Amino acid sequence: LFGCIDAGRRCSAGLWHEMAVEAAQEAVNHGRIPVLVGGTGLYLDAFARGISPIPETPPDVRHAMAARMAQSGPASLHEELNSRDPEIAERLAPGDSQRIQRALEVVEATGTPLSVWQRQPRQGGWPGPVMWLCLEPPRDALYRLCEERFDQMMAHGALEEAAQLASRGLDRSHPAMRALGVPHLLAHLAGELDLESAVEKAKTGTRRYAKRQSTWFRHQVPDALRLPCFGFENEALEAVSAVREFLLTVQGSPS
Repeated sequence: LFGCIDAGRRCSAGLWHEMAVEAAQEAVNHGRIPVLVGGTGLYLDAFARGISPIPETPPDVRHAMAARMAQSGPASLHEELNSRDPEIAERLAPGDSQRIQRALEVVEATGTPLSVWQRQPRQGGWPGPVMWLCLEPPRDALYRLCEERFDQMMAHGALEEAAQLASRGLDRSHPAMRALGVPHLLAHLAGELDLESAVEKAKTGTRRYAKRQSTWFRHQVPDALRLPCFGFENEALEAVSAVREFLLTVQGSPS
């Protein structure tokens, strides 16, 4: 599911969930074992456990809320969210513009707080057992890899890709425009940041995202098999052994 959606199309957890379940089922139908690799915990959780039936918000509501976010800023809208959906507001940092905007869009469009929708029974979880395996390298090594990855992205045309996004006239609230590094590269293209500062800010954002990912998986998937490093033979053998045991348990065969 990499590179399968045009940047102009919004991809939600619900849409990705449908696509992932379909792809995994196709693998099973062909006698293969589906393996999902990625770091977005919310999406992987939706695949494994299903997703609450939260309605899509109309484009006019999204655009209006995006305009308010741009004008008033996340702290102001966080205060509003605190009065309209205090449960969600308590979970979100005042600077989390994306999730604050999403929560206000839901209550604005449906009249029902997002927290209420999220308490609805989940639907469409993967019908079979799921094994979670988390790679957890030392923090300094992880941060170094994050920075090296962004350097590689820059070497392979990240700035040019950001320029192409800018030329499409997408709203700044669009998910593609908020992808890691994109806002900072757009700021450089607009003359608001020099390239060195834009790259450094993008790397900082990437490191912070990686830290949030690690925190999410520790809290939300406590029973996952955790490997303290990656790229080492001992950890690889441990992972292979654990996966074989899991498959023997659920299928009766390691093949």
